[in-house]
Amino acid sequence: PLLAAAAARANITGSAASLPAGRSLYGYWVSGSLLNSLLGDGAAEALQNASWDEWSDFVETLQDWLAEPKAATVTLNGADRT
Repeated sequence: PLLAAAAARANITGSAASLPAGRSLYGYWVSGSLLNSLLGDGAAEALQNASWDEWSDFVETLQDWLAEPKAATVTLNGADRT
């Protein structure tokens, strides 16, 4: 909720979601529609509820995808997404 409030104060509106990173005050603002395009419906919620291992694997997979886009499967919140 604090990241969402900060996004609103920064005039980031629309389909933005906040994703906390671990157990710290750090986080990311992301476009919900972009996440859904990449990972399917409910992507922001899946990332928000992912375990640390799932989050880490997702980031590594995304980094590889940015270098060479191709289908890949990641597990987020216990469910596979391609």
